[in-house]
Amino acid sequence: RGVEVVASAVFTPEFKARGVCFIYSIRIRLLTPDDDDYVSPSQRGFQTCQLQTRHWRIHDCITGTTDNVRGDGVIGLYPFLREGGYRNDSGMSPTRLDEEGANHTGYFKYQSCSGPCQGSFEGDLQFVPGSLQEPTGDVFDVKVAP
Repeated sequence: RGVEVVASAVFTPEFKARGVCFIYSIRIRLLTPDDDDYVSPSQRGFQTCQLQTRHWRIHDCITGTTDNVRGDGVIGLYPFLREGGYRNDSGMSPTRLDEEGANHTGYFKYQSCSGPCQGSFEGDLQFVPGSLQEPTGDVFDVKVAP
């Protein structure tokens, strides 16, 4: 659907005593005409889209358990994507946005930290074509591969 999500992680053994072994980064953007996998607005069915929810699956290889983390947006933000940039909208929930954020170019970036010390991380991000306030189509998922 023209949304690129890039995930990366760095192993941080110096934080192991605090139960944190990885610092991870999620970068999100709407592809532009200069990108190889570009999909035009008419092909993808929308000009803009906005993050609605996330679902992370964090697998612990030592215990064999999987933590499912679901929530609205990321850290209270609901990035509104357009070709070439984004706007950081914030709020309590997708239906209660407090304010439109500033416009930025490039990727929306989110960084955090997590355990376990041996495992994998994957998930899904759910987007709304148009905006959360004025959707122009059905929600769609973008996979974040392990």
